[in-house]
Amino acid sequence: FAIAASLAWLFAARAVQGLAVGMISGAAAAALVELDPAPQEDRAALFAALAQAGGSASGPLIAGMLA
Repeated sequence: FAIAASLAWLFAARAVQGLAVGMISGAAAAALVELDPAPQEDRAALFAALAQAGGSASGPLIAGMLA
């Protein structure tokens, strides 16, 4: 994003970022279920959902404060 020369490059970078997040979110949720020391699938799923929502909410907030 920092070296984008035009608006088209920003859109392309955002599309690639969205694809990457989409591909990793399922694997990350599955890893949380597998690596949970107490095998409670509902707790791992809750943590995965909270991490996704928390990251989606805090990213723009922190970026706005830095800008």
